[in-house]
Amino acid sequence: MDSNELNLLLEFAKRFNELIEQRAQELVKSAPKDTFMSPAVDELAKAMSVAQGEYLPLFFNKTNPYERWEFNDLESIMSAVRPSLSKNGLFFTQLPCVEDAGATIVYTRLIHSSGQWIECRSRVIPSKNNQHEFDSVLMFQRRAAALAILGIAAKNDRTDDDAEKDMHVIRTTNDKGTDINYSYDNSGSSYERITKEQLEELEYIIAESGFNELVTQLLSRERIETMADLPKSRYYDTLKRTNEIIALRKGVKR
Repeated sequence: MDSNELNLLLEFAKRFNELIEQRAQELVKSAPKDTFMSPAVDELAKAMSVAQGEYLPLFFNKTNPYERWEFNDLESIMSAVRPSLSKNGLFFTQLPCVEDAGATIVYTRLIHSSGQWIECRSRVIPSKNNQHEFDSVLMFQRRAAALAILGIAAKNDRTDDDAEKDMHVIRTTNDKGTDINYSYDNSGSSYERITKEQLEELEYIIAESGFNELVTQLLSRERIETMADLPKSRYYDTLKRTNEIIALRKGVKR
């Protein structure tokens, strides 16, 4: 092989490698990207800006029996947001999927009726290899993802000047089983419940509005079993909040 033939062979090899590199770059650019949102989200953003202003109040409704920290269960979260999401053409899904490597990922996707969407993901990593631990961590991840993607935060409605700050639930066990006893201590004051007339007024306002889910929100916020258990000192504040929520839901400016 003379020098001319060698030069031609080297030039061919160089050009061949350049073509391979060019094709590889084209494949990388054309490959579907792992994205967390649709190409456009303008319609979704517009709907969410309205929906977030119509969320019902969300207050902690559960307490961890071991760590004593408060949280919301998924049902209370959905009760607070479902009406406004539905009204504005929004819904979200949560699907736990097992990847090829064996990891379980929760895909939480918020979708608009236009087809636009955003998504967040979280990995389920149980500390123990059993179904109970897996279910517990999965539920925790679902709650956290729901709060994050919906843009909401719960709070404790018990302030220092709240007349019910010292009301709490104590579980006691006796020979007949487990009972829930309510104890109340507020500088010697007794726990006085709302009157029959006040109860009927609240029930009438909610029934007349058509937003029956407000009852669930009220019970969750006040941590009571029935509306009749509402402390009398909380009545006017509850009445005011209920009317404000109804007005907001109906689009009436107050």
